[in-house]
Amino acid sequence: MTHVSCPKCDHEMDVSLVSMINPESHITITWFPNSGQMIPAKVIGSGLVDFAKLMNAIAREHGGSTTTFLEKISTNEDGCITADFVVLENKKKAKG
Repeated sequence: MTHVSCPKCDHEMDVSLVSMINPESHITITWFPNSGQMIPAKVIGSGLVDFAKLMNAIAREHGGSTTTFLEKISTNEDGCITADFVVLENKKKAKG
């Protein structure tokens, strides 16, 4: 368990992360813009890339690797951007 505080409001909380690799996972990330603002494309692009890197880092912790696919990206009237991912566990090749 890690004790953290929000960088915007200083609200304190305890966070515990548990990681595991499934053969196929569906994960959604939503970016929420501040009222009256738009989200820069660079923020979304780097978020997509960083998510794939995070999935591979988690897989390496478990002795494997993953391939991350962007299944769908959508927006809503409030400017929120939602990315739906499919993360597949890469099967280890049999030796011999």
